Amino acid sequence: MVRLGSVLSHRAGPLLEAHWAFVALASCPYITYMADVLQAMVHSTNDLKSTTIQMRVSDEFLRLVDEWRRAQPDLPSRSEAIRRLVAAGVQAHQRTGKAAKK
Repeated sequence: MVRLGSVLSHRAGPLLEAHWAFVALASCPYITYMADVLQAMVHSTNDLKSTTIQMRVSDEFLRLVDEWRRAQPDLPSRSEAIRRLVAAGVQAHQRTGKAAKK
């Protein structure tokens, strides 16, 4: 006769070992310090990009954005490329005082 508890403890062995390894790492001062540092880098409090927008674009629009961003020395993300292109368009409009014609 096999007891249910012995079957569960046998199968849960690797899971329990991983749990205790996690507990040991989580209590390490260096690991917790680095986790805080990385969290601060990812979620900066000075981040001005706090609003999310969604937009639908054509394949042609996306192709043009991708071509432009690949020509940049730092290869910005698509989102960053669109931000830069919009900023450049706004600056051009402010300099000339009129919108570009299609």
